Amino acid sequence: MEKAVLIFLDTTREQDYEIWGGTLDIEQQIWLTEVIAQSGELPIIVFAHHPVHQTTIHSDQENQSIHPDIPIWDILKKKQGNGLYINGHNHCISIAEREQWTFVQLAAVLDQQAASVINITNSEIKIDYIDFTDETLQQQANTIGNEIHHFSLDRNQFGTLKDTTHVIPLKQVLKP
Repeated sequence: MEKAVLIFLDTTREQDYEIWGGTLDIEQQIWLTEVIAQSGELPIIVFAHHPVHQTTIHSDQENQSIHPDIPIWDILKKKQGNGLYINGHNHCISIAEREQWTFVQLAAVLDQQAASVINITNSEIKIDYIDFTDETLQQQANTIGNEIHHFSLDRNQFGTLKDTTHVIPLKQVLKP
């Protein structure tokens, strides 16, 4: 895209009910390293299911992040300019910063009927939160969530209001 490089990672372990933490195979690690090097100062937005270990809420717990032995942080920190990493998995909204990276963890839509909107301008990346919660949506989410095996509804993990909106000033202002 003109204002950012979008990266989509597969961090899941398909149908593994004993180890549900994240992984990143060597092919993706090599590819990610190359894309980061080629991106220069252009911001990167990474989408993955699992968070990077020890970034957002609960990502320091077992099975709640990409495995700590996988060197994803070593790859990400090579980024020149800004990076935005968006994940789910932990069912809890959370925003954290580490060096030039911002980590945004989104809640499961069945727990919180909401969306986050990312807007990129020449000077910033802005994340806004839109709450869609109403009684009908919550009842429908309960019906669906209670029927999914290996999934538990948890509406008590909202995080704080500071975890719903965020502005990332770009280190190098983009050209119009």
